[in-house]
Amino acid sequence: MENFNKINFFGKYFRLAFLFIVLMEIFSYGAYLYPFFNPVVFFTILFFALILSLNKLECGVYILLAELFIGSKGYLFSLPYNGLDLSLRMGLFLIVMSVWLAKIVFKLRQSDNLKKAVPFLNSKFRFFYFLLFVFLVLSLISGVIRGNSFVNIFFDFNGWLYLFLILPFFGAIKGKEQIVNIFQILFASLLVLGLKTIFLFYIFSHQITIAMPSFYYWTRKSGLGEVTMLNLNFYRVFFQSQIYSLIGFFVIFPVFIKRILEKRREAFRLFDFLLLCGISLLISFSRSFWAGLLFGAMVLLIIFKFYFKERWKIFFKTIYYLAAIFLISLFLIVFLINFPEKGVIADDFGSLIQRRIIDATQESAGRSRIDLLPPLFKAIIKHPVLGSGFGAAVTYKSSDPRILETNKDGWHTTYAFEWGYLDLWLKIGLLGLLIYFCLIWLIFKTGWDKIKNLKFEIQNNIKIQDSSIQNTGQDLIFGMLMGLLALLATNFFSPYLNHPLGIGYLMLCSVIFERLSNQQFNNRTI
Repeated sequence: MENFNKINFFGKYFRLAFLFIVLMEIFSYGAYLYPFFNPVVFFTILFFALILSLNKLECGVYILLAELFIGSKGYLFSLPYNGLDLSLRMGLFLIVMSVWLAKIVFKLRQSDNLKKAVPFLNSKFRFFYFLLFVFLVLSLISGVIRGNSFVNIFFDFNGWLYLFLILPFFGAIKGKEQIVNIFQILFASLLVLGLKTIFLFYIFSHQITIAMPSFYYWTRKSGLGEVTMLNLNFYRVFFQSQIYSLIGFFVIFPVFIKRILEKRREAFRLFDFLLLCGISLLISFSRSFWAGLLFGAMVLLIIFKFYFKERWKIFFKTIYYLAAIFLISLFLIVFLINFPEKGVIADDFGSLIQRRIIDATQESAGRSRIDLLPPLFKAIIKHPVLGSGFGAAVTYKSSDPRILETNKDGWHTTYAFEWGYLDLWLKIGLLGLLIYFCLIWLIFKTGWDKIKNLKFEIQNNIKIQDSSIQNTGQDLIFGMLMGLLALLATNFFSPYLNHPLGIGYLMLCSVIFERLSNQQFNNRTI
C-alpha cells in the first residue's frame, strides 16, 4: 500500500459531502414545514444511494457515513409505516447491506472462496466481533424469555444491528483512497455541525422569535437534538452527533500540531476546524462531552511528554494551542451573544459554565443520574454474569422536572440509562461487557502498534531530504486513538457504545487500522 503523502483533507469529496449535507439539512427543515416533502426526499436519497452502491459499494458507504456523522438519531427524514417511522439511517443501512449481500452472492457464483468474497473473514477482529454478536443474540433471547416488553426489546436492540455494517465496511474500504475520502467527509460534517450549532445558538440567544418555534420543533422532531433554556433566557444547543465534534477535535489536533511545527499554511485551516469543534462542544453544555474532552486532552499531554518523550518546548507549545483554542472559542461565543447588540442572556457566560460544572449533582439531569444509581445496581446484581437481556427496565424515583410534570411522585420506569457502561452490564452481562472491552482493546492496540514510534520534531532540527515530511499516516492514527479514548470517557455518563454513533466509529477504527496494518511509515516524519 502506498504511503500517505500530501493528504488533502479538502478535496473533491469534502466539497461533495459539504454540498450533500447542507442540502440534506435544508430539505429536512423544509420537510418539517411541508410534511408531504418528507417521503419524496427520503426515497430520492435512498434511490441515489442504491444506484451509486450498485456501481461502487464504497459510494453507498460514504452516504451512510455522512448521515451518521450529522444525523444524531437518524431521523433527518423518515417514512411512517405501521405506526413506526422508518428512519433514513435504517433505510441506508438496508440499502448498503442488501447491495453488499447481492455482490457477495454474485462473487460466490464465480468462485466458492468465501474468505476472498468476504474480506472481514480475514480480519484479526473477526473473533471478538463474532463473540459480541453471540452475546447480543443471547441477550435478545434472554430479554424475550424474561418477559421484557417487546417494544422495549425492539428499540433497545435495533441500534446494535448497525454492527452488521462491519461486513460491507471491510468490503468497501480497501486502502488509502477510500480512507482519505472518509476523512474528507468527516471534515465536511464537522464544518456543517459547527455552523449549524452557531446558527441555532445565535437565533435563540438573540430571541429571533420569527424563527425560534420552527427551528426548535424541527430539531426535536428530526431527532437532531434539543435546544434547551439553561438559565432564564440562555439556551444550550445540544446534538447527539456532536460526539463527532469531540472525536473530530482529537483526530485533527495531532495533524495540526505536526503541520504547525512544519510551518505549513494548511495548519491555519485545521485550526479553524478545531475552533469550530471547540465552539460546538462549549455551546452543547454537555458535561459528558466536556468530561471526554478533558480526559482526552490530559491523556494526549501525558503521552506527548512521558511516552513520546517530546521536548519541553513542543510540550508547552501543545498546552499553548489547547488553551488558545479554548479561550478563542469562549471569546467567539461571547462575540456571537453581543453582535450586533447584546443577546438576551441571564448571566455571564463564564459563570454559567462554572455552575454547570460545580452544580453537576444539583441540577435536574445530574440529580436524575444519581437517583438512578441504587436501583440500577440492584437490577444488575440480579443477573450480573449474563445480564437481564435487552428491554430490561428499572423503576426509580426521579427529581427531573420533566418527569414530575406527568407524575407528581416522581416514579419513572425506563429501559434507557445515561450510565453507559452500567446499561451494557445490565443488558449483556459482565461476560458480554468483557468481550466488548476485549474488542475495543484489540482495536486500540492495533492502532497503537502503528504509532508507538511517532515523533513530533521541529522542522529546523530535521534535515529534509525528500517529501516524506508530508506523510500524515501516523498522526491521523494517533488522533483516531485519542478520539476513541474521548468516546470511551464520554460513555461513562452518556451511552454511545450501544448506539450507531459510537458503534460506527469503532467499526471505522477497525477497518482503517486493519487496512493500514501493513503500511510502512517513516519513524521521524509523518
